[in-house]
Amino acid sequence: MNHKWYSVHLSALLSMVCCCMLLNGCISVGPNYRSPELFEPNFRVQGLDVADNTTDNARMLATWWNGFNDDMLVEFITQALEGSPDIKAAIAKVQAARAELGISRSDFFPQVDAAADFTRTKTNKDAGGTGYTHMYRAGLDASWEIDIFGGTRRAVEASEAQLESEIADLHDVWLSLAAEVALNYLEIRTFQRRLQVARKNLKAQQETLEILSSRYNAGLTDALDVSQARYNMESTRSTIPLLNAGLEKALNALAVLLGRRPGTLHECFSTTRPIPVPPEGDIEGISADALRRRPDIRRAERRLAAESARIGEAVAMLYPKFSLSGFFGTQAISSDELFTAGAGSGSIVPGVIWPVFRAGELVNRVRAQTSVKDQYLALYEKTVLSAVAEVRDALSGFVQESRRIQHLHSAVKAAREAVDIARDKYSNGLTDFNNVLDAQRSLLSLEESLAVSRGDTSGYMVKIYKALGGGWTLFSSDDGAAPDEVK
Repeated sequence: MNHKWYSVHLSALLSMVCCCMLLNGCISVGPNYRSPELFEPNFRVQGLDVADNTTDNARMLATWWNGFNDDMLVEFITQALEGSPDIKAAIAKVQAARAELGISRSDFFPQVDAAADFTRTKTNKDAGGTGYTHMYRAGLDASWEIDIFGGTRRAVEASEAQLESEIADLHDVWLSLAAEVALNYLEIRTFQRRLQVARKNLKAQQETLEILSSRYNAGLTDALDVSQARYNMESTRSTIPLLNAGLEKALNALAVLLGRRPGTLHECFSTTRPIPVPPEGDIEGISADALRRRPDIRRAERRLAAESARIGEAVAMLYPKFSLSGFFGTQAISSDELFTAGAGSGSIVPGVIWPVFRAGELVNRVRAQTSVKDQYLALYEKTVLSAVAEVRDALSGFVQESRRIQHLHSAVKAAREAVDIARDKYSNGLTDFNNVLDAQRSLLSLEESLAVSRGDTSGYMVKIYKALGGGWTLFSSDDGAAPDEVK
């Protein structure tokens, strides 16, 4: 083979490639993205002073569930973060975005394909032809679009931002999943406590009915008191099926969050435990840094960055596209001569394409993408406002429910005393049985409200941790990158 021919053409090809690499991406058209500034939020709510705090602490927020001192709650959250279908789906989305980034980056480089073909051409002898001619060819086809105006660079920038938004979305799934598991767990414990209250009151009312029945048989009371005691007891009994149905629903919801089959958690909750108490700590003085930790805000900001970069992609289509294509291999009129000396063949074809008339298509692409970017900017602003509202709602709910639970404690204590007094007066003939019934009904209502309030108080603390962006930093590296399983 003609080595001198190959050397000359290869040198020319390499020189042209080096020149193109110097030009590749030397200009980036379109806007250069700048992240919107976060305003300083106002977390001053009624009953809460803004002062030094301990809740706005990244290390504590990372494992906030440990503060409830409930080993089963910690175990369930850990299981959910390891095996939930939601986590698996979010990880798959990150992996897909990472692959899309690789596809975008590949456009920086030439595309080279091995090629071989055979051509048979017939030329009419009347036209001076010689009949059939054959041509064999084998070698490498190469093509390269040179990114002079930065369209490819903007596409890579958009893909990088999209990958970062999917990682933030994974973090958001972690955060939401941990909070949902905790809220479902609290709901289960609240239902169990409400069932305890209902059964305890039912037992007391059954005892009251038995005493009245004995007094009635002895002629010491009339049938009205017995009937009133009976319907009071049956009214309490009727609440138990509803509570059991609510408990079953909460158990099934938790099973789904954990990635288990519904109906498999009943044994775990065969023993009733107290409602977990929220950890003691100051929840005052939350800063804007709390919002910056929120994955949903990070996700919205990265999606805005991606759409801004895509404006550059659209603008780059208005400019000429420079390309370089070629062939490097062998060519002969017979297969026997294809790999012989002198069969070497090659071509280098620089090219340029510049849109001349597209009836406004390219300009409208830029306008459309600019409008899309504006949409995502509005969505980002809404996400920030919603985040501030979520934090304020959770703070206000916790403060007010904490106050309410104190009053309910006092009310339950007074209601128990009222039941004892009413029973004593009725036994001594100093009042009628309606006062006993009213006292028992009030006690049942207040004890159930207290149980619900305890669950709600703990639930509001979970919502505060979620609103502050806690619960995912434990599972990511210090620089906020994705976990090992999604790299």
